Amino acid sequence: MKKISSKDKKQIGLDLTDNKPDYQKSRLDLIAADYFNGLSMREELKDIEENEELLSSEKKLHSAIKNNDNEQIAAVLIEIEFIVEKLAFKRGFKEGLKAKKEILE
Repeated sequence: MKKISSKDKKQIGLDLTDNKPDYQKSRLDLIAADYFNGLSMREELKDIEENEELLSSEKKLHSAIKNNDNEQIAAVLIEIEFIVEKLAFKRGFKEGLKAKKEILE
């Protein structure tokens, strides 16, 4: 998992969450890490639909940051977390099938 720099946190609005309880800050940090992992995964994606889904969420996130809307930022980060988990599952499933095929051959 990529370490999140303070610059990255500012980019996605996590510096706006200082008034949140510690457990929420850590949750947002985890979601932000998923977001940045998703960005690196996106570069490897071949499925346009999945890529569009992440791009759409990114646009929502930047809009929420611009409007300084912490609730919307958190909602979009959770949406991105879901997308990244879905992509990771698909990738793992595809890798598993590939490995199974290689074993059977």
